[in-house]
Amino acid sequence: MSEFSRQMKAMREQLRAYLLGTLPETERARVEARLADSEDLRAQLEAERTALARLDALPRMEPRTGLAAQVMGELRAREAEAEGNRSAPGRRVLGYGVAIAAGLVLVLSLLPALSRGREAARRATSANTLKQVGVVLKMYANDNPGAWFPPLAPQDGVWGLDVSVLYPRYLADPKLLIDPSHPRAEAIGREMDAAMTTTPIDWAAVNRLAAESYTYLGWHATSPEELVRLRDARPQRLGQRAELARNFESDTGIYRLREGVERFYITDINNPAASASVQSGIPVMFETRSRIPGGRNVLFMDGHVEFIRYGEAFPVTGETDAILGINAGR
Repeated sequence: MSEFSRQMKAMREQLRAYLLGTLPETERARVEARLADSEDLRAQLEAERTALARLDALPRMEPRTGLAAQVMGELRAREAEAEGNRSAPGRRVLGYGVAIAAGLVLVLSLLPALSRGREAARRATSANTLKQVGVVLKMYANDNPGAWFPPLAPQDGVWGLDVSVLYPRYLADPKLLIDPSHPRAEAIGREMDAAMTTTPIDWAAVNRLAAESYTYLGWHATSPEELVRLRDARPQRLGQRAELARNFESDTGIYRLREGVERFYITDINNPAASASVQSGIPVMFETRSRIPGGRNVLFMDGHVEFIRYGEAFPVTGETDAILGINAGR
């Protein structure tokens, strides 16, 4: 292999690791600096993103117990049956066939494991993105009166952030709100770029595109019943007007997300760690689509991200999807 070929291979491997979120932070920073300066490198990055998306589109294969033993047993039985009727060269050819078949069976048996490893890497990439978004939300809350988190998108049926309040002070590039492991990540990025270059900016389109990756409620609903009440109050544009928000809180006991909201849920006021403990259980944002195996990354108010299996805990449930009208296609 020539030096140029080795360099190209190393670059592709580095870009793939960047997309999968497996690069150390220092390496990521260097790659991002190079991407900013090189159009060719950005084109190569998009090629790698497309390749990974195509891998994701392949049907998931589940291992079959005893497949290798079954195939090998059948091949050896046929080899034994033909043993007496073949010449020595013929027996050698059949033996090579058995060896090749064994190799193919081994490769096929490893595909499910490779698929699971690939999905685990993508899950980690999305979790890292959610953590970065969590920092943005905290910065916004700490700088604004009432310490409220950003409001919900004002468009009916869009359960996502109102990105316009974050841009550009807290969020220089709204594409941070795109899950890099989403099958449509590349297309969503192009559509978001187009929406951001209109005059004025098409915030309705930006909000809808961001919600394809991550669902945001803006309020702390703790059950399907509370979520229904929150959904039905959407015509009032909750979160857009402070007085409506306060009235809704007093009527329902459902609170808009803000720093200090955890005090409404603390049962032991003498416990100094109670605040952090409660924040760690308040979901703020979660992946809109479900993953294989079924589940979603969820960002909690204290900034940590946790993978919750589908149906294991609110809000990662089919009932949540039905109430919000979320298309959780995998």
